[in-house]
Amino acid sequence: MRNRQDHIGISGLALMAALVCPGAAHAAEGGAGDAAEIVVTAQKREQRVNEVPMSISALSGKELADKGIVKPGDLEKSVPGFSYTVSGYQTPVYILRGVGYFESSLAADPAVSVYVDEVSLPYSAMTIGAGLDLERVEVLKGPQGILFGRNSTGGAINYVAARPTAEFGAGMRASYRRFGEVELEGHVTGPISDTLRVRVAARTDQGGDWQRSYTRRDSLGAKDLLVGRAIVEWAPSAAFTAQLNVNGWRDRSDNQAPQLVALIPKTPANIPDVPGTFLYPLAPANDRAADWNAGRSLRNDNSLWQTSLRLGYDLSSDISLTSITSYADYSRYAPIDQDGSTLNIIDSLDVGGIKSFFQELRLSGKTDALTWVFGGNYERDRISERLTSFLGDSTGGKIAGVRYNGAQANNVQIARTYALFGNAEYEIMPGLSIQGGARYTKADRSFDGCSGDVGDGRFAAAFVALQTALKGGRSPVVPIAPGECTSLDANLDPARLVTNFNQDNISWRAGLSWKGEGGLLLYANVSQGYKAGGFPTTTAATLTQFTPVSQEKVVAYEAGFKVPLWDRKIQWNGAIFRMDYTDKQVRGIIPDPVLRTVQALVNVPKSKIEGAEGQVHIRPTRGLDLDFSGTYLHTRVDDFIGLDVFGLQRNFDGSRLPYTPKWQAVADARYAWPVGDRLSAFVGGHLTYHSGTNAQLGGVPVVAIRAYTLVDLNAGIESADGRWKAMLFGENVTNKYYWNSANSISDVVVRYAGMPARYGVSFSFQY
Repeated sequence: MRNRQDHIGISGLALMAALVCPGAAHAAEGGAGDAAEIVVTAQKREQRVNEVPMSISALSGKELADKGIVKPGDLEKSVPGFSYTVSGYQTPVYILRGVGYFESSLAADPAVSVYVDEVSLPYSAMTIGAGLDLERVEVLKGPQGILFGRNSTGGAINYVAARPTAEFGAGMRASYRRFGEVELEGHVTGPISDTLRVRVAARTDQGGDWQRSYTRRDSLGAKDLLVGRAIVEWAPSAAFTAQLNVNGWRDRSDNQAPQLVALIPKTPANIPDVPGTFLYPLAPANDRAADWNAGRSLRNDNSLWQTSLRLGYDLSSDISLTSITSYADYSRYAPIDQDGSTLNIIDSLDVGGIKSFFQELRLSGKTDALTWVFGGNYERDRISERLTSFLGDSTGGKIAGVRYNGAQANNVQIARTYALFGNAEYEIMPGLSIQGGARYTKADRSFDGCSGDVGDGRFAAAFVALQTALKGGRSPVVPIAPGECTSLDANLDPARLVTNFNQDNISWRAGLSWKGEGGLLLYANVSQGYKAGGFPTTTAATLTQFTPVSQEKVVAYEAGFKVPLWDRKIQWNGAIFRMDYTDKQVRGIIPDPVLRTVQALVNVPKSKIEGAEGQVHIRPTRGLDLDFSGTYLHTRVDDFIGLDVFGLQRNFDGSRLPYTPKWQAVADARYAWPVGDRLSAFVGGHLTYHSGTNAQLGGVPVVAIRAYTLVDLNAGIESADGRWKAMLFGENVTNKYYWNSANSISDVVVRYAGMPARYGVSFSFQY
């Protein structure tokens, strides 16, 4: 064990349409008719989930606890069409219905936006602690730009925190897993006075070294996460409410080391400089096997503090005014081993921060036939990032005959977003309604950055030599001091890029829905959404690598149904959809006059996604709960010519989009029965299936992600009043070796393995 301090997440369409859509919500208490009764705020007003004319998955706090869903990534266990992975820099990546954005830069705008009580967490790195002490979570599918902003072309995840209560209450949950992992969570809630209520919650995850070096005696993977939240609600009158939410988290967990699966020289001519690199042993096919630099800590020091204030005032019985103000401060220190070896083929240190201010003001109202909301918001984000790459053992670590050990990318970006939005639903006649909305967004972004050396002067010397070779005496060579910018401009002189990138767009949605007898809902929607463009953080030899990607546009078509059957013992939902992409953003390869090829952000001009979803929730008898769901995706690039991971030009027309498995399925079963008058026992099982996909355009075999099936089991006892529960559980009980992301970078191809089999025990108590 290494030394460290211990500290206290179409044919297939016809087939799937006959199944059920993940819009089925589940019961807060498990009653037969409760599935239709969960109240959600997907349209920024309270509605029962089965009355919302869009595909939405809603899970109550009890169900989240029963399924062990604690972190955002755990939603894969219950939300079909949802995928979660991490980038090489450990930034979370959320994908819905194949729409996502696999990019590691701190300033990268996601395609799936995350909110806590409608307060934005605008960048994915900020979302780690979002799943603490929840009343429910709502996952909205398809473009949500009308009400949830510019970066929700895939959808939106809205976590609803448990609110303070009028009576005193408390609860705790503790669990222990294989590898010594301990999770503790608790909350206290109650009134301070007749008008003031408070709720305080906290969670910590500790321990759990699960990775093992396959070249020496060493381990990695321990968790050290602390999350906390305090909510204060004040209601001095029936018309006015105020909610102050102060929350934060600190993460000092280890970054995961990847598995080295192939060595492909980036610059073959430089192999003699690093002969040991291509003799390094590859990782065995074992989920725990990995490697990293001996003696180098991969321990994070990341944190987030956020404060939000929500004010609500009823101007009349039918019109309400809502104000949401928030400020968030995120800090990052992340040492990362990207090559899965003890060498410096490509290792990194990512240091940065985000300061984000958000303000929204909206009016909402309702008459007998019309429900409406309109408002505006403003957001200002300042993102700073310094990415240091260590390349001393890479064939790419040599320029113009000069070898160097490392390089840095530095930038500061300021993003300002202004928006006006409105949405309305009108009942034309009993049961038949139309919906429509639009949002105008103006997104202005500034960029100030360049690349340079790590202070030793070697990278600077390499670029002085490069200037000499490229200019050939035609113009003077500009000296570069250690620490100064080295990125070359169009004149081949070192320069810093200071520029602006401003765009605007109009998102919209139109829909028609019909409510029939017995709770039947039929709906059809057409919507258009955008994801903002932006700049990458990368070690750029030339300023062209900082070229921003344009905003991407998605036009989505969806038709679906929600229907309760058999006296609401069955909830059956289904949907088919199509999304037409324009300028989809991906991390690709571009030619470079210095390094031959480099990774950069690129736009895919035309692509599309077609698919269907289905879910059925069945309670055939008291105590038995069955849930089956599936998603089918057909993705295709229609227009894109670019470079593959080997630097070869290809026509990618017809290729599948990255990270879009054709099939996803979830099955869950739980049976509970009484044991005497005061106890009940339960057993449960859970299955998750993902078909194969690829991490790159063009289906490159070395970065393929093969199909996998995961099985979880649990059994336990609980009190008849639900106040306490004890459970034994197993996760990935078949010990399936799988990976959910892969990357080709520098001279290596690596995979990030999923967790091996884990077994544990948990206990929870509510007062």
